[in-house]
Amino acid sequence: MRVLGLDISSSAVACVEMDTAFGRFEIRDMHESVLDSTLSESSHQAALQAAHVLMGALQHKVDRIITSVPIEISTFRNLQIASKEKRAVRAALEFELEDDLPFERENLHYDSSLLNL
Repeated sequence: MRVLGLDISSSAVACVEMDTAFGRFEIRDMHESVLDSTLSESSHQAALQAAHVLMGALQHKVDRIITSVPIEISTFRNLQIASKEKRAVRAALEFELEDDLPFERENLHYDSSLLNL
């Protein structure tokens, strides 16, 4: 499986391409784009654009992207949903999260994991 580790900061966007199999990781390539601090657009927009350019230039399709998200733009919710079917959980998540969004729904990115308690 091809995995991309993505690091986005205010000064640069860096990524490392890895192959993983049987619990081992092998680094295949590394890329970095240093951000111009004199750009007039916001640093978030510049970093996002640099990440898109870096990812668009990859020679191999990646199966997963791993990145960290700053705490000030992330949140965690522990929800109890009556179904374990993925489709039903996705629909319930969108409904549950919609009331808590302080921004437009188009800017929402979320993931879920089922916990067997």
